[in-house]
Amino acid sequence: MEKFGFEQIDYNIDVLLPFPGFKTGKIKFTQNEDLIKSIVNQQDLKYYEDHKQYKCIFLLGYNDTSYSFIILTKRHKKHMNFSHIHYISNKEFFIDYDEALCKSLLDKFYALKDQVEKNVLPARLPDYPRNWQCNYCSFKDICKMASGESINWEDFKKKIEAQEA
Repeated sequence: MEKFGFEQIDYNIDVLLPFPGFKTGKIKFTQNEDLIKSIVNQQDLKYYEDHKQYKCIFLLGYNDTSYSFIILTKRHKKHMNFSHIHYISNKEFFIDYDEALCKSLLDKFYALKDQVEKNVLPARLPDYPRNWQCNYCSFKDICKMASGESINWEDFKKKIEAQEA
């Protein structure tokens, strides 16, 4: 491969893949055992002590306000290196929290829950059929029969029975 201009790279590099919503602030990573023991809480310290006898890698991601403690082992299958994560504390540490988005989603779920409890079929999504979720929806046929409007379940059953008669 070198004759084509490629160079051998170190295949023991730890890589974290970027995900949408991945935290953009300054996160530091360390495998320094003394630093890990000085930052983690008692529960994570117990996990550390319990796994210390095994061939585990201890990785700490941290910033000024929080941390995530990760216990992993390296694996090698079919000429590929990967990691098996045994424990990860505070997964939310890596994701930016969007309070407005969370509140919006919760409000929509509570509204849907309220409709279900009142025996009402919810209206179809406003961006139907462009919304990709409509293609995979288990209730697609019901949505079409209800003409996309919010309708009482009992009234909907009568409408179906009338169409079948």
